[in-house]
Amino acid sequence: MGHWKVGDRVGLAPAMPDGDAIGYGAWDGGYRPKVRATDANLVRLPDELSFEMGAMATDAGLTSYHAMVARGGAKKGMRVGVIGLGGLGYIGARIAALNGAEVYAAELNPETRARAAEIGLAGVAESLTEFADRTFN
Repeated sequence: MGHWKVGDRVGLAPAMPDGDAIGYGAWDGGYRPKVRATDANLVRLPDELSFEMGAMATDAGLTSYHAMVARGGAKKGMRVGVIGLGGLGYIGARIAALNGAEVYAAELNPETRARAAEIGLAGVAESLTEFADRTFN
């Protein structure tokens, strides 16, 4: 870890290369004032990125990215459905859209549905039944 020094702006990605995570298993106690981390956990944060945004990206962002891209393979030419546009759903839908997928979502909150264009959604509905009658070619 010689390329890191005290004062560097870093985010802490909780996932470990062995599949464990900080705060669990061998890494128990991760949510304390000080935490032991490895080089694999540290992500350099650009100066213009707040620590709050960095924390969100290294936790919710990684979770959503893993689901949409690493596991789901979201890419151009795919249709992706997201149920709920809360924190993880919003980030996941945005990641899938940025990867070129055609993204549809169901969301109960009208204020959140109004943000469909901001996320890059192809469609958003109040419920799953709104999509039931659509034909997707």
